[in-house]
Amino acid sequence: MESFRGLKIGKTAIEYVDGFATDNGIEKIELIVNQQNKNTIDIYLKKRFKIVESIANSFPNGHSVEDYKMEKILILK
Repeated sequence: MESFRGLKIGKTAIEYVDGFATDNGIEKIELIVNQQNKNTIDIYLKKRFKIVESIANSFPNGHSVEDYKMEKILILK
């Protein structure tokens, strides 16, 4: 939704998940992002996520999308 752009909600969410995972001994964060969502992919790459797999997701209505599985390995304290 356009009205939420620029409010840094996504950045805040990524930082929260990153902190939560680190604080709780979680070694890896994984996510799925649509391959067409270039801006979001760039943000994840800047946050040290890496593309590890290309995935084709199909839905019961016959629609399919091409996604990336991305992951970030955390440095535990």
